[in-house]
Amino acid sequence: MPDPVLRLPCVSLMGGCQGPVPQGMNVPQYSFAGFSYNPNSPVGSMLDYVNESFGGPHDFLRDMTGSYLSNGNSVHFTGFGAVVDTIRNYGLVFPAAPFAGAAMIPSPVYGIISDY
Repeated sequence: MPDPVLRLPCVSLMGGCQGPVPQGMNVPQYSFAGFSYNPNSPVGSMLDYVNESFGGPHDFLRDMTGSYLSNGNSVHFTGFGAVVDTIRNYGLVFPAAPFAGAAMIPSPVYGIISDY
């Protein structure tokens, strides 16, 4: 499904497309490592939880590297800039991982950890 504004293909290895759900599409497409999933299924729910845990830290880091506009939409790079941005996009998964991991720790575990 193309992006409704820029008419770009809606392709994302992790998460989904940016912005509102395109007209005629009832449910946004969710993906994890390029595989579509249903967030309402047991496995899909877990994958969605992982995606969402990475989303905030990863987007924060992308914003710090100039990949987002002031309105929150991503910058659409072209040519060599697009190559650099793609590498940076995937590379920022690693520094986002500790923050995502912390977000996935169940709250009862915090009580156990704080006792030490």
